[in-house]
Amino acid sequence: MEYNNIHSDDPGIKKINKFFGLLAFIPLFGWILPLYLKKEEVFCQDTAKLGFIYMFLFFIVIIILNCTNIFLAREWREIRLVNIILIYITYFFYAIICLGSAFASIQGRIIEFPYISKFTKLIRLYKEN
Repeated sequence: MEYNNIHSDDPGIKKINKFFGLLAFIPLFGWILPLYLKKEEVFCQDTAKLGFIYMFLFFIVIIILNCTNIFLAREWREIRLVNIILIYITYFFYAIICLGSAFASIQGRIIEFPYISKFTKLIRLYKEN
């Protein structure tokens, strides 16, 4: 886990932009608000991209775990229990990552995970100078 302090030294980040960065990490659809309401702010767009990537990755993991649970036989109750526990652990990690990223965005920082930041660089939402 890396802390990206590119935005924290920028005195141009207003409190309202930090608030919209916080909104990007509301689970599931919070990333839509800064994406469409703050198109001109780079900080808001970066947090929206990161919130979208988090939502997408955790959504895929939950879908895979639920599908495996559907196709397991009823007699394999122990394996189904482990699968359900994994689903709740995934929800817990998603909540922890969203809370940590929300607190970092209030401070004007972005938390980047090594492999996830590669995906955020692939999404281009605004013109880069």
